[in-house]
Amino acid sequence: MTPRDDTALAQACATLARRLGLGETAPEVIGRFSNRALWLSPQPVVARVPTGTTAVRNANAFAARECALVQHLAQQGAPVIGPLDGERAGPHQEGGWTISLWQRARVLPAAPDPVESAGALAACHAALRAVPPPLQARFARWQPFDEVDRLLAHAAVQARLSTEDRALLAAQSAALRAQLEANTAPLQLIHGDAHLNNALHTAQGMRWHDWEDAFLGPVEWDLACVVSGARVLGSHAAWSEAVLAAYPAPWDAERLHLCIHARTLFTVAWMAVLSGDDAEKLARLQGRLRWLHEQPAA
Repeated sequence: MTPRDDTALAQACATLARRLGLGETAPEVIGRFSNRALWLSPQPVVARVPTGTTAVRNANAFAARECALVQHLAQQGAPVIGPLDGERAGPHQEGGWTISLWQRARVLPAAPDPVESAGALAACHAALRAVPPPLQARFARWQPFDEVDRLLAHAAVQARLSTEDRALLAAQSAALRAQLEANTAPLQLIHGDAHLNNALHTAQGMRWHDWEDAFLGPVEWDLACVVSGARVLGSHAAWSEAVLAAYPAPWDAERLHLCIHARTLFTVAWMAVLSGDDAEKLARLQGRLRWLHEQPAA
């Protein structure tokens, strides 16, 4: 996105705020990831707007199910940052953007405590097991594998990754999916993207946020999200391994190993779309690719 896009998005958020009775606001970009996050200053409200993920996702459908899921989790007292109440959460259509509205938490500068992070993740998993069946039905089983297939057909991925790299990802994805689906362990709703950037140390305590990637899978996938960067690239190793060690519920080591592998190739496929010309992101992409090439054939 360009600065002009950010300006247009801020104007759309301000228009939406007026329409919803939030008054005059001065939207300010506070997050530039696969979603834009804008604080609707001076209101304690954050607008979240899908940008990069629209490459293979229906923005409205994903935002709607995320709002519904996190509203339910917040009502159950799970450690999450909830959307606004009722229909104000959205998603809303404004100026060509899909916008959902969330409570603004005061995020503290220190990383969240790993033991608290592990306990909070387990609490979320427990609350997710109690999600009503009609809401659960809006989430796919093993969604990351479906997305890898779509991403490998995307023009940006075909331009970024070599034919050899794409063939490797396709072969490994198919093999890992078969192994994981053959496992008889029960699946449940999980966060889907439980890494350090989505673990927030707030004035209200530790909170897990950004539930767009939620799907029906094993808790080992979320644990793989926690540790895969550490195991593959050495990123945030101390925090990640401490969270895994403190996770207060059973998990299977072999399933975790498979999920680390699958999470890594899923990340590579997405980074091929989202990295742009960012040198740091491209270096991490290449590091993960090298790791995948070093893995034994499944």
